[in-house]
Amino acid sequence: CKGKRLLPKHFLDDSRIKEIKGYYVPYWLFDCEVSAAINFDATRVRFWMSGEYNYTETSYYLVHRAGAMRFARIPVDGSSKIDNAITEAIEPFDYQDLVDFEPAYLAGYEADKYDVSAEEAMPRVNERVCSSTEDALRDTVIGYNTVIARNRNVQNHKGEVRYALLPVWLLEASYAGKKYPFAINGQTGRMIGTLPVDKRRLWGYLIGMTGIGTAV
Repeated sequence: CKGKRLLPKHFLDDSRIKEIKGYYVPYWLFDCEVSAAINFDATRVRFWMSGEYNYTETSYYLVHRAGAMRFARIPVDGSSKIDNAITEAIEPFDYQDLVDFEPAYLAGYEADKYDVSAEEAMPRVNERVCSSTEDALRDTVIGYNTVIARNRNVQNHKGEVRYALLPVWLLEASYAGKKYPFAINGQTGRMIGTLPVDKRRLWGYLIGMTGIGTAV
């Protein structure tokens, strides 16, 4: 809660942890090799002044990038009970600590078998692969003012999949009659959740920012 200026003043004192549990989330871990070709529309803009006139020159470019890369252990949770946005927000996990499964590891924790198959998880894998591939190739397009992908061709090869259980803490806080869920990476402590907003502080903040903008 540190640095959250819009948090209600008494949230830390008055909120109550309703439930907290250790949970092993079922994940599919995908490996694949990717070949990609992407065209980018890019621009360079130049400004100058001559006499009483200001000039702007915009040059347009078509930039082509192609390459190959390998992805290892892309995680997609195999449980429909937990939103993908939550499980992805608490990544990454350290896969160096993965060990072969033993039932004793589940003592004191909850765990479910997957109810989303590897085939059903593939569309999300493809989305993540395409997005990461585009970002990687875009990073090589330098020296331009704007860079926008026009079209892309991304193909996956030699895919493999593994099944793993990864540790997550799930907790729920209650405050002023409402519930606020949180998820915590069981390895790193990285947290994602929802916090209440004090409407008075929000309006005060917006009015203050408006006043500063007007003065400037």
